[in-house]
Amino acid sequence: MTAIHVFRVPEGAVMLADGAVYDHDGILQAAIEKVLIAECRRFMLAFSSDDTLRDIGWLTVLTTLGSTEDVLSEIEARLAECRLKSGPGREAFDRHALTLILAGILQTGEFRLWCAVFGPEDLHMGMKAYRLNAIDLPDYGTGATVPLPDLQNLMTGVSEITVDVLRERGGEFLELQRRQRIRAPGGGAGTIHGIGCHVDMAVLTSAGVSIERLRNWPDRIGSPIRP
Repeated sequence: MTAIHVFRVPEGAVMLADGAVYDHDGILQAAIEKVLIAECRRFMLAFSSDDTLRDIGWLTVLTTLGSTEDVLSEIEARLAECRLKSGPGREAFDRHALTLILAGILQTGEFRLWCAVFGPEDLHMGMKAYRLNAIDLPDYGTGATVPLPDLQNLMTGVSEITVDVLRERGGEFLELQRRQRIRAPGGGAGTIHGIGCHVDMAVLTSAGVSIERLRNWPDRIGSPIRP
């Protein structure tokens, strides 16, 4: 389980992501930056905790394309390739159930959000696997469920989600997720903590994209995450 959240805000869109990559027993393997920015500075994308998507090489290509429309076309083409694929490559995707989230600005100036799920069908709120799903919600995210009273307390006094609100409270939001235990990804009966390493916030506006570090955690490679 990873923590990736994208929010529509008056200024554009904001992504929050942790940095932990861990194995099926919950042992931390690496700390990575999960949010990538396009050279054209018109979109940003984030991917889930397993970095197989980075390893297959096409995210680097995507971040050099000239417009959000170009990126969408390339993603759709490569998703179609994955959909038809069989053997070890496809099995790796199905096993890890990866998620790719994209926020971009179209040539019309419109902000849009999309999600692609690499894995078994209907894993995430009815999203179709190996297809680019438009997100028509004000926000979308993955990660451990935060108890409602804790979430209400965090958002006390907030009437609108803005960049400043997320900059002030986004780190604490992922901290609340970090404290929750989730089922170990290996399918065993045990539970682990799955949010770790750091919290990055990426902001997309008509002026471009920026990333800042909201929080660092002292998690150690080779050990479980311990809030």
